[in-house]
Amino acid sequence: YTLSLYGRSKLAQVAWSKALTRRLGDKSKIYVNAVHPGAVYTPMVNTFYFSSMPQFFMNILSRLLWTVEEGALTGIYLGVATDKIRSKEVRGRYFHPQSVEFDHPHMKDEMLQENVW
Repeated sequence: YTLSLYGRSKLAQVAWSKALTRRLGDKSKIYVNAVHPGAVYTPMVNTFYFSSMPQFFMNILSRLLWTVEEGALTGIYLGVATDKIRSKEVRGRYFHPQSVEFDHPHMKDEMLQENVW
C-alpha cells in the first residue's frame, strides 16, 4: 500500500512538471523536469517499507541500495548540465537514476496533468 502511494506521488510529480512546462511555453528560459533519486537507503526505507525485517536483512539491504549522495547524482546532473539541457530542449521529462530518461504512457496523459495542476 505504501509503495503504491509513493508511485502515485511520483506520477503526480511528473504530471505537474509537464503541466508547468506546457504553461511556460517553448520560448521560456525555465526548464522543468522531474527526478527520481532511485533506491536510496534512508530512514524512510526503515520506517515505511522494511520496518518488520530482521536487522540481518536490513544490514544486507543497506549495502544493496544507494547512498544519499549517490541518489542525489541525477538531480545534480540536471542542475549543472544546463548547456546540454538547453541545446536538446529537455523540458517536462522524468529522469531516473544516473540521468536516464524514463517514459511511461500515463506520464503523457494531459487530462491527468491538468487534474494534478
